[in-house]
Amino acid sequence: MKNIFIINILISLLINNIQGRSEEYKECVNPDKTVYSSSDCTKIEIPDSEGYKCCSMKITLNQDSSYSCIALENKYTTSQEILNEYMSKKNISYLFASLGGKMEIDCGNKSTLSVNYKKLSDEYLNCYNNHIKSIENENNCTKNDIPSNEGSKCCFVETSTKSENGKIINDKRCYLIQDEYFTKNKSLYNYLLDESKNNLNEYSNTNITINCKNYDTFFYSGFDKSIIIPSSSQESSDIVENTEKIDTLIKKSKSKDSGLKAWAIILIILGLSIFIGIIVIIFVCLRKSKKISNEKVDTTDISNYKSNSNANI
Repeated sequence: MKNIFIINILISLLINNIQGRSEEYKECVNPDKTVYSSSDCTKIEIPDSEGYKCCSMKITLNQDSSYSCIALENKYTTSQEILNEYMSKKNISYLFASLGGKMEIDCGNKSTLSVNYKKLSDEYLNCYNNHIKSIENENNCTKNDIPSNEGSKCCFVETSTKSENGKIINDKRCYLIQDEYFTKNKSLYNYLLDESKNNLNEYSNTNITINCKNYDTFFYSGFDKSIIIPSSSQESSDIVENTEKIDTLIKKSKSKDSGLKAWAIILIILGLSIFIGIIVIIFVCLRKSKKISNEKVDTTDISNYKSNSNANI
């Protein structure tokens, strides 16, 4: 019962914020309130303007049960899926991780939402704890052989991030990486993509090394324009598998760029030549036309002069 009481208090601290709330809200989340059944909570009507419902929370550990009241936003009381998402955001599942147990939420809408939490292994919990804080070496991670039924591996992840002033900041932590990223369908490259929501730009100034027990080291370099050197066990056509292929691709890219630049220069020179030639031709034609016009004017003047002279004689 002591464990149940502690968990009730911790959940109340995670969820409830009574500042600026109505009296009904405060009555609902009062930690000194003794609750015997769901109705002790659901009968409390929080004003609709606040957008909350007073719900009962029943926690069961080792056949022992305890009730308490919590105030949940209306949107989190509509489905099991949304409730699970909410509990995940609040890190409530970790409170049950070392004990296991069940939590049932009743908000008086004729349905009870429940979440079952299985007890996790010490290895899983150790890995989780070493993710929250930085560690000294990779042994802190790789020594944790998480049972296969928990679907994760404890991996050592070291990051080197270049700050705006050029200083390198190193960090070492354990990461829980799901087993799906060690299959033919998915790799640690996919893990990085999923973690960054398919946008690796956030790692542009970071080098990442991932070392998982019994697997080759995975390396991602944000310093070198996102060059990836995955482990030899990964087979994916869209990932470069070694540095030689990377060098070849870079050389081909540079060669292609050089060829494009050469053709661009030739086209520019050719275009300028044609343009200058046209201008020269137009200029010559204009000069010839002007010369012919002047000659005609001169001939006319001479003829007029002769006619006038004969008339005077």
